[in-house]
Amino acid sequence: MSKEQSDNPANKWQKFSEEQEEKVVEEKSVVTPEDEVTTEVSLDDEVVSSEQVASEFSAEAALGAFDAERTALEREIAKYKDIAIRSEADMENLRRRAERDVSNAHKYANEKLLKELLPVLDSLNRGIAGIDAGDQQLTPMLTGMKMTHELLEKALSRFGIEALDPAKGDIFDPTLHEAMSMQPDPEAESNTVLQVLEKGYQLNGRVLRAAMVIVAS
Repeated sequence: MSKEQSDNPANKWQKFSEEQEEKVVEEKSVVTPEDEVTTEVSLDDEVVSSEQVASEFSAEAALGAFDAERTALEREIAKYKDIAIRSEADMENLRRRAERDVSNAHKYANEKLLKELLPVLDSLNRGIAGIDAGDQQLTPMLTGMKMTHELLEKALSRFGIEALDPAKGDIFDPTLHEAMSMQPDPEAESNTVLQVLEKGYQLNGRVLRAAMVIVAS
């Protein structure tokens, strides 16, 4: 560039502008220590934030897994507890049933034999009722039959046999009595016993034979 050109005001101004632009570019391209520290701190913050998020996510996932496992274990415990309770109840019922069966076996073991003796007792009752107590010749026989009847009743009583012998006027009980017929009676209340045709018997509370009765209608 010639001296004239360099002295030209326009050229001077262009040169000054170019120098200023170069200076600005140089200033922008220069990285100060403060800028480096700021950049490092920003990167560290990003790393810490990422690690914190990952840690929180991991903790939530672990807590969720723990809750799920605890719920499953609680269900298992409840199931086995229910099984244990049911098993215990079944065992208790079995024990009670076994005790009841043993008790019944003792109470009713001789049921068939005792039931077979009832007709013998009935025959003695009818024989005694049919003898004329005023006949002196029959007195020894009547006495012997009464003694035999009494001994047999005592023996049966020791095994739990009880007579069902309702009195006249007793309320008819279908669980203990068998109505052979019904008759009107103005002096008796309806559904009461008028007459016992044959005694009944029960063994330790179990009816072996209902009493045969006539009932007022």
